[in-house]
Amino acid sequence: MSILRDIGLHFVENAFWKIHNSDPSAAYSYDVLHTFDLGEWGKHMWPLVLSVLGHVKNRISRSMRRIPHWHGLKHFQNVAEIPYADGNTYWDILKCIIPCIVQLLPHNSLLLHSVRLCAILRALAGLRVVSEDHLKTYKQFLVKYETYCKKITKDYGKSFNYPKHHNLIHLPGDIEHKGNTKNFSTHPGEGFQQEIQHVLCHCWQITHIDENQEAIARIRMFVDSHDEQLHKAASAEARTEDCEPAPLPVHFNENYALGSPLKRLH
Repeated sequence: MSILRDIGLHFVENAFWKIHNSDPSAAYSYDVLHTFDLGEWGKHMWPLVLSVLGHVKNRISRSMRRIPHWHGLKHFQNVAEIPYADGNTYWDILKCIIPCIVQLLPHNSLLLHSVRLCAILRALAGLRVVSEDHLKTYKQFLVKYETYCKKITKDYGKSFNYPKHHNLIHLPGDIEHKGNTKNFSTHPGEGFQQEIQHVLCHCWQITHIDENQEAIARIRMFVDSHDEQLHKAASAEARTEDCEPAPLPVHFNENYALGSPLKRLH
């Protein structure tokens, strides 16, 4: 108890303990996209590679440009200078990075071995069909990866004391209880970030762009509604001669301005 109090924690009974199937640890599923692609690799190992090889970033990009094109694989022109990337992009980088840095690192480099093991773990984690042998292989490579991570901490000062690195050990258990990682993947909808990136590349005023898009959509809705009414009236006139004539199109000569009537605050 005293240990908990020293760090500001208190042992109390949790109300959820009395509810069946309410274990947060069991409810959590390993998220390959954010935990591995964006986390272990994208936020930690990839920046470490760039920091160690910062003086030859142009050679990394040049080697990456020479990677042959392949269906479903993103091709990079200046991979070492990407300011923003999503998890899918980091995964594509990991697929191709080893032949791009092998000639830039010393023989039998710890960093190169770590990146290689990182890629192997990621490949095993993304399998659609997972057998017991696959899980056994994953655990064996995880032990090797952890060994190299400790050596990297000693040589490069990189700390691996963060939750996303620790969660690597829980992945086999999640697969055993819940199936392959595709069953609890967060990849669907992740591509929407590319649309946000496209907007950011042209203008930082996302709110202003969204307002314009909403105004255009509203105008389009009124136009479509008016066209629908004209179509219904024309169809009714074709069926009977006693109906009223179709309404005339509405024309406006006035100019309209969208915005708040309040004065801008300075």
